[in-house]
Amino acid sequence: MEQIQIPRFIRERSFVGGYYGWLCVVVGPLASYGATLSLGDVGKLSCIATEQKNLNLLKKIILHGGDVTRARSDGYTALHAVVCEGNIEIVKFLLDKGTHIDQKDHHGWTSRDLADQQGHKDIQNLFLTFKFTDDHQFTRPETRTTRADP
Repeated sequence: MEQIQIPRFIRERSFVGGYYGWLCVVVGPLASYGATLSLGDVGKLSCIATEQKNLNLLKKIILHGGDVTRARSDGYTALHAVVCEGNIEIVKFLLDKGTHIDQKDHHGWTSRDLADQQGHKDIQNLFLTFKFTDDHQFTRPETRTTRADP
């Protein structure tokens, strides 16, 4: 299956509609032909979706082959972002998808630390009571792969 690499001008948000516009305009049609999102962009795209409190975009990322539990290159995950936003609905969604509570970002912060630091009691309680599956693992930060032109 082909992997879609998000062009630089879109990653830098100079494209009208940013990532979301690009996902709707480009990824949907390409995915209909079997293409999937690149691992190198999914963590960043997932973080943007959670910062925008956009659960539908997270679902579209998954629909098009993206793993919303992936970390950005700095270790920051969509769960880190949504805990900062205090959105319990998206926190539950990400936990159900297997995002790890104790994954550290580049500053050493976990989502659990952020919930404690920001006083999100409902998220703290969810973290204490959530039952994880046996395959619950840390995700590795994204790594950029360069593609050699023929």
